[in-house]
Amino acid sequence: WVPTLCTMPKYHVPLTTRVPKSIILVDPVRAAGFALEALWRLQTERASEAREAGGYPYPANSDWLPGQEPACVVKLGFSYEGIDVRMVEGEGRLAVALQALATQPGYTNDCVYVQQRVQRVDLEARCFVLRGEVVGTLFTRFARIDNSGYVRDYQKAHTEDE
Repeated sequence: WVPTLCTMPKYHVPLTTRVPKSIILVDPVRAAGFALEALWRLQTERASEAREAGGYPYPANSDWLPGQEPACVVKLGFSYEGIDVRMVEGEGRLAVALQALATQPGYTNDCVYVQQRVQRVDLEARCFVLRGEVVGTLFTRFARIDNSGYVRDYQKAHTEDE
């Protein structure tokens, strides 16, 4: 759902693209280039649509600036609590992350997701739903990201004010 809803500004989902595992396995650098190109195009299109709509305030906290290394979040689908998520900057590190995630043992999905990284994250909310009803909410912050881009420690809170 993330690659679909990221193009709808009202949902405030960072721009996301799917990178086919087959392309990653053949040439991870080329796969990284394709992913970055797709995200740049999505960003340009979203800004253009916002201008045409009279300046709709689309979510710009993950927009890349020309000349800066693009900051990305690379993730596997159906992963729990950031175990298979890496934060990277630049095409080279993106290529390494794509190959590492796509080839890890037990991963059989056909793609890896690449998302623009939100520049400032105050917290992440998780809702626990049972039979269509929200039964709990947990808020977390990334406490530490290691040199490989993996989130290693979280700070958990029970309310958004903690």
